[in-house]
Amino acid sequence: MVIPRVAPMTEPAQARRPGRAARVVGVLLGLLAGGALLVGADAVRRALDEDGSIDLHAYWYCAHFLWQGREPYSSWARGDVPDVPPRYLDGPADGDAVARPGLAIAPTNTAPLLLVLAPLATLSWPTAKVVWLVVNLALAAVVPALVLRLLPGGRDLPLPWRTCIVLAFLLLQGSRISIWVGQTAP
Repeated sequence: MVIPRVAPMTEPAQARRPGRAARVVGVLLGLLAGGALLVGADAVRRALDEDGSIDLHAYWYCAHFLWQGREPYSSWARGDVPDVPPRYLDGPADGDAVARPGLAIAPTNTAPLLLVLAPLATLSWPTAKVVWLVVNLALAAVVPALVLRLLPGGRDLPLPWRTCIVLAFLLLQGSRISIWVGQTAP
């Protein structure tokens, strides 16, 4: 069997290789960015729907008891409801009831987080959802970047590859659902 000789690469051939790799990375970045934009827009749309941010609603609802000087767990167990109409920082309440139809009102078992999220109950439900959505979107962008910093060699990856990893994180189903349901532990 005769092995053909390969001629050494000439300077123009060597110059093309990085261009091809850069194009591949560019296409990959474009696909990931497009996908992240599409699924991100869908997650935002779902979060802002009437039944969106279901995980946040229980905290928001129960925090009304805190602002009224009542203990939320025993108040809920007795079947109490927050006093209406509540006064919100962003304007009057939009209706006679605090709870939103179809969303959870049972207090969660993470009382410290109820205290942390209590300031959201000073806002109307639509505004509180938007504020929490912004927080979740910021966390969705920051968490993968922080993870990369913790990984051995993560800081040494070229920026395009780090960007690919961040965008791939945004495409994960768990990330999208956390944004959509307003999960309180993204």
